[in-house]
Amino acid sequence: MQTTQASASTNPSEDERAIISIEYKVDQAYLFGDADYLDSILSPHFILTNVRGEISNKAQEVAEVRKGTIHHEKFETSNLNVALYGDAAVAIGRTAIKGTEKKSGRIIDAQIRITDTFVRQKNGKWQMVAGQTTSIPSEASTFRQRLSAGESEAGEDNVSTADGRSDFDLFIGNWRVHHRWLKERLSNNHDWIDFEGTSTAQKILGGLGNMDDNVLTFPAGTYRAVTLRTSAPAKKLWSILWIDSRNPGPLDPPVVGRFENGVGTFYADDTFKGKPIRVRYLWTNLSTTPHWEQAFSEDRGKTWETNWTMDFTRMQ
Repeated sequence: MQTTQASASTNPSEDERAIISIEYKVDQAYLFGDADYLDSILSPHFILTNVRGEISNKAQEVAEVRKGTIHHEKFETSNLNVALYGDAAVAIGRTAIKGTEKKSGRIIDAQIRITDTFVRQKNGKWQMVAGQTTSIPSEASTFRQRLSAGESEAGEDNVSTADGRSDFDLFIGNWRVHHRWLKERLSNNHDWIDFEGTSTAQKILGGLGNMDDNVLTFPAGTYRAVTLRTSAPAKKLWSILWIDSRNPGPLDPPVVGRFENGVGTFYADDTFKGKPIRVRYLWTNLSTTPHWEQAFSEDRGKTWETNWTMDFTRMQ
C-alpha cells in the first residue's frame, strides 16, 4: 500500500498529479458548465453526498450542469491532499463556491470540505466514483455557536466593532505557518512547494492597524517579510501591503476590502510579467485556524488561480 499527501511533497507522483489535474478540471467544469467533461470523468456508479446529506448520482450531476441550474462565479479548490492506495485514491480539499441559483435567485456563498474517491480503470485512467461535501461554517456562525454554548460573552474583545477596525484582533499573537506555493503562476502549472514559517502579529496605530513579522523557510533560502494593514473605519475597509525583504521596494499596490460573514476578501490591480492582472486575498477562520490565500486573475476576475496559501497554528 502506498500512501502519500500531495501537499506534503514538492515532487508529487504521476498519479498524484493526475488526481490534482482532475480536481482542477472538475472545478472548471462546474464553473463553465462543461457537462461533457463531468460525463467522462465520473464513474457510471458515481454517488455524491452533499452538505445536507442528500444523495445524487452521475446522471443527476451531469444534467444539473448541462441545464446551468446554478450560475457559478467561483468554484475553486485549494489545500488539496491526495492519498494513494494502489488503484484507489482519496482526495481531500477545501472548495470555495459562489454563484446564483437561476430559478430561485438564491445567492450561494459557501466554503466546503470535499472528500473524493477515485479508482483506476483497466485502461489506466482514473475515474471519480464517490464524493462527499461538508460545510465549513463561517467565522460568524462559529462564534454564535460558541456564544450559545456559553464559551464566551459578547463584547468588544470578542467581535469586530461595527466599523471593522477589530476584524484582525483575533489574529494578534505568535503563529506557526504552513505555506503552499505554486511553482509557476498563470502557466497552467499544478506543482506546489510546501514549506514552513513563523509569524508574529501586533496592533499598531492605537488599534487602527496591525502588522506581522514573518520568517519564511523557503527551499531556495530563508527570508523575512512584513504585512502592514490599516483600517479606514468610515468606509469599513482595510488596506494591506506585503513587504518582501528580498525586494523591499518599490511596493506593490495594496489590496483593499473588508470582512463579510467571517470571510475577508481584498482586491488590487497589478501587473505580472508585464501583463495586467487582478489580485485577490482571502482570509477565513480567524477565530480558530486562520487560513489565507492569494490568487491571480487574467480576465478581470472571471476566473482565478490560487498560487499561495498559508495555514496558521497558534504557538502555545
